[in-house]
Amino acid sequence: MQPPEFDLPPINTRNHNLTLFLLRRLESSLDVRIRLHGLTDQLDMGGGIIVANHFTRLETFVVPFVVHRATNIILRILASQVLFGNKTFGDYLMSIGALPTNHPNKYELIARDILNGGWWLIFPEGGLIKDRRVIEKGRLNVATDAGQIRRRPRSGSAILAMTVQRYKAALRQALPNNGETQTICESLGLGDRRPSALEALAFRPTPIVPLNITYYPLNPQDNALKSLASRLLPSLPQTSFGQELLEELTVEGSMLLKGVEIDMRFGDPLLVGDDDVQLVDDWRIVPWSPSPWRRYLTALRSWRPMRPYTYLVDRWAVSSNWRQRQRAWQITRTAMQALYRLATIHIDHLLSAVVLQTLRTTKQRRFEVLELQKRLYLAVQRLQESGNLALHPNLTDPDLQYLLATDTPHPFLEDFARRASELGLLTRMDQVWEPNTDLLLEPWSFSSVRLKNFI
Repeated sequence: MQPPEFDLPPINTRNHNLTLFLLRRLESSLDVRIRLHGLTDQLDMGGGIIVANHFTRLETFVVPFVVHRATNIILRILASQVLFGNKTFGDYLMSIGALPTNHPNKYELIARDILNGGWWLIFPEGGLIKDRRVIEKGRLNVATDAGQIRRRPRSGSAILAMTVQRYKAALRQALPNNGETQTICESLGLGDRRPSALEALAFRPTPIVPLNITYYPLNPQDNALKSLASRLLPSLPQTSFGQELLEELTVEGSMLLKGVEIDMRFGDPLLVGDDDVQLVDDWRIVPWSPSPWRRYLTALRSWRPMRPYTYLVDRWAVSSNWRQRQRAWQITRTAMQALYRLATIHIDHLLSAVVLQTLRTTKQRRFEVLELQKRLYLAVQRLQESGNLALHPNLTDPDLQYLLATDTPHPFLEDFARRASELGLLTRMDQVWEPNTDLLLEPWSFSSVRLKNFI
């Protein structure tokens, strides 16, 4: 059966260049420092997928901007359908390379673009992770947008990679026959490729490149963006959508206007090869040539009197789908583990871990600042000795490490205590911190946790 035609919205060069220009001006005028790590030649191996963690809406624009600046590659993105609610803004997003997650043909569109050398940014968590909780009882689990039900991450990036491999398998199968090759190439938009390039493409695995994005510090405050939205739309706080919008403007507006450091760290690509996929099923995607086993299955499907045969075919289909889902989840889990290992550890991470772990496991309710500094000093030494973790400059600067080992106040500990005190998360008295246990351990709602409890 001939597949339906799918066309991605073309990139509007004017809109794309204007967006890059505005982002460059914003970066130069705002106190936003972006540090790029580990991006070498991962994106030189043809099309593929970048998977990243998702903490703010800013990533929809920042990641493609940084990648384009470093590699001159136009990075498309699979973005939340919420961003496309307004038609004008949605059309603009699609013109610069975004596609909504609810697009009916997204897998086919993206897979064909990857075959033609395109790169896509996917958020496997399947939504914003405002509480930054991704592991529950040793398993990957994230919260839904409502924050009430925890679920497994999405396997969309793995399904995309497997779909691309199905295309390549069909292309390999057709290469010995010029007529079939031409048909498949026309279907996939590869009509201008030379035979040598087609053969190289057919045998090339599909890369999934992990990317971790870390922000420091998290310091949400009322700002001009939130005030402007509140004045223009005074009814916003009365709806759940409006409350979420105001929360995002508070958190992300503070990052833009008050200052933030963004560490973007790329890892080695994970290569999805033929062992991860099966040949194209006969219900869609690309034309195929009937191999012996496929002719046998087709005959079984059309053989009505022999019911056991039909039962076996149905059972084979169920088993095949189950294996595909399991393989997709295995790829997703591997990619996300690689993604989280790339996190840039900063001093807020260590202080939060010490405070929360102590409150949950002991009866200690007071923290001597000097004792905290010594514990942090030892923790930083251990982390540096491990050699396989990325540390923020506030943990690697020798002068700051020296302050941890002395009685001298540490500026980043003081900043942590100031932000926590403003939210009522702890009380400072001389050289003692008294955490507010009720607030720190309260299960805050999904839409308020970033505002109320950055720890």
